[in-house]
Amino acid sequence: MKTITLEEHFVTESFLKATGAYGNNAPPQLALIQPKLLDLGSERIAAMDQTGIDLQVMSLAAIGIDKLEPSDATAVMTDVNSELSVSQPPLKCAVEVVGIDRILFSVDYPFSPNTYGRKFLEDAAGWLGDAEMEKLKGGNAQGLLKL
Repeated sequence: MKTITLEEHFVTESFLKATGAYGNNAPPQLALIQPKLLDLGSERIAAMDQTGIDLQVMSLAAIGIDKLEPSDATAVMTDVNSELSVSQPPLKCAVEVVGIDRILFSVDYPFSPNTYGRKFLEDAAGWLGDAEMEKLKGGNAQGLLKL
């Protein structure tokens, strides 16, 4: 049986910049955990491995979002979603669980800038092989859509 934890918190750089939630006046306890909240990669995975956690259901530690104007909050949450969706740990997990043949690439333009997608592909090329990259970049979509 897998061990799955719920509501494991994270923040992103854009969230911190927009809300100032963990700025210079942050309580010492929050200042200490900020690097862990920002980590969506190797250190978080290592901590999970050390304690036998197989899967985390992530939840934004949304401190400060309620102080923003609704339109600003919407823009911040769009940025957070974009940052999270183009990070490598979720892709690595998907490749491990379902395999590269079942994964399609999307940028979500105009909600996310194309630069996020380009960086995502460049980062993925650092650990995926050439054949896997071709599938991710369009081969799987071509097969699915019979193009």
